[in-house]
Amino acid sequence: MFKNNLPFLSFGKLRGSIGTTGNDQISDYQYLASYGTSNVYDGIASLIPNRIANSGYSWETTHKQELALELGFLSNRLMFTGAWYRHVSSNQLIAYKIPYLTGFSTYQANSPATIQNTGFELDLNARILDSKQFHWRSSINFTLPKNKLVSFPNLAGSSYAFNYVMGQDLSVYRGLHFLGVNPQTGLATFEDVNHDGVISTPGDLVVLGKTSPELFGGWTNDLSWESFDLSFSWEFVKRNYPGYQPLLGGYPQNDPSFVTQRWEKPGDVTNIPRASIDLSSSQYNSSQLLNANYARLKNAALSYTLPVAVAEKIRLKTFKIYLNAENLFVIANKDRFDPELSGNSIGIPPLKTIVLGLKASF
Repeated sequence: MFKNNLPFLSFGKLRGSIGTTGNDQISDYQYLASYGTSNVYDGIASLIPNRIANSGYSWETTHKQELALELGFLSNRLMFTGAWYRHVSSNQLIAYKIPYLTGFSTYQANSPATIQNTGFELDLNARILDSKQFHWRSSINFTLPKNKLVSFPNLAGSSYAFNYVMGQDLSVYRGLHFLGVNPQTGLATFEDVNHDGVISTPGDLVVLGKTSPELFGGWTNDLSWESFDLSFSWEFVKRNYPGYQPLLGGYPQNDPSFVTQRWEKPGDVTNIPRASIDLSSSQYNSSQLLNANYARLKNAALSYTLPVAVAEKIRLKTFKIYLNAENLFVIANKDRFDPELSGNSIGIPPLKTIVLGLKASF
């Protein structure tokens, strides 16, 4: 029936799955208290506790659902896959935060939270050209992920009260609502959310957004013509990250170029506060959630292989010269640091590498 009514469709498949899985990917013997050696006192090594005992945890559980459609067109020269998934996780095995006065910052336990992850995954593969001398294959994929906190008993009284918001993404970012820089003083101004006349945290914090990706994916191409081969891959991400706080002096690290737009004298209109070594005086860094979208040429490779007949004439079995490169360039907001640094100038961005090589066998 499909073959007669949909002659352009060469392959079709509808699949689905539902099930429950567990996870115990933690170190062994986490349910036991353990001790280690510390400083020597009076010639005897002392002992200190390394871990709090907790015999009351168990495997975490994830309920998974997936529905996918696979289609092939033009004798499978064009293949498409679209999938929807929904994962609901509970009892996650985590290092649960506890007050430092216990002597520890965390202990191994099951999280009381229930988290839902949903999303769509789209994949397209194509044999664009497939002649005797020239071949071009391309594939592109997108993932649109979402997650939210479904439940967390007594969230307000837990160690995570200021980390999560019920019904929102786990990477939710809260900060002060930035209103601009006072043109007379050069200080950043913020909204007094609780109307108490004082800008403070957590009373004046608002949800500014999330830092997890809204979309990510990649695009890969493989081309060949006679003895030449070329391949390259792009990756792209749509997301936000906490903005970089301009240090503006007193710290041994670089500032981005946008600090030249800072407030310098009364009357200046700008969104960058005045130079100061007292970061807390403006609280500017807690109000920034910036666009960190980027597309990066992740890999590229070009090679030439000498034809076998020619190689044999010069007494070679194979001869190949190649040029490989990684992280050649990125398309992003150039006023900020590399988007994969999450706004921090101290980290090292992905390194650009270029390798020229020669391979021959006799």
